[in-house]
Amino acid sequence: MNKIILIVFLIFSGFQLCAQSENSGEAEEVVEINLGNLIIQTIPSELIIEIPKLGIDGNKIQDSIILEEINTGVYDITFILKKKKFKCSVEVLNHKTTHLMVDVKEKKSESKEIQYIPHLPDPIPVPVNTGEVYVIVDDMPEFPGGNLELQRYIAMSVRYPIEAQQKGITGRVFVTFVINKDGRAVGVRIIRSADPLLDAEAIRVVRCMPEWKPGRQEGELVNVSYTIPITFDLQ
Repeated sequence: MNKIILIVFLIFSGFQLCAQSENSGEAEEVVEINLGNLIIQTIPSELIIEIPKLGIDGNKIQDSIILEEINTGVYDITFILKKKKFKCSVEVLNHKTTHLMVDVKEKKSESKEIQYIPHLPDPIPVPVNTGEVYVIVDDMPEFPGGNLELQRYIAMSVRYPIEAQQKGITGRVFVTFVINKDGRAVGVRIIRSADPLLDAEAIRVVRCMPEWKPGRQEGELVNVSYTIPITFDLQ
């Protein structure tokens, strides 16, 4: 009889141990990973940049770095111009974009938080010939808030390429696109170029536009061609 009681006790004890191990697994905390963005621009351009914490060992010359979704924290950065070195630190905050401007010759650095729209990959081409594309319709497409808001959006969104600034490149880029029946800008292309650097920025700005109110012809939603100029002026 005593043997039977002992066996039952051992089995019950084993069940308790299993239950405790399962519960302890469920109680494990999920570690949250905090991410932010870091944009580095330098004066002069074409420097060697080293960021050991990110595995950037300065194996190539560059004038800027855009680092998206990196762990938050303080990063030590070394800038090398010929044989001269300048070191500084910058902090990346959670869900924030930190912009670091460094003047290596003057050995000055300035960091600030900025609004940043990540560079989007080239979208899959959306065919615009699934229906007729109009130039003028009864109700033309409208940017949210109207033309003044469109101008404000362009002014606030354009990031003048650093290389273009340093080279004194200016000009007006004409971008054409189609506002489709969903109000999205598709088929974005340059019809009048100023410079490849400015062209690329103009295309990025148009592709990042919010959805428009689509155009209508005789009450039906239609695809409408639209062209806008984007001016790059250093003054």
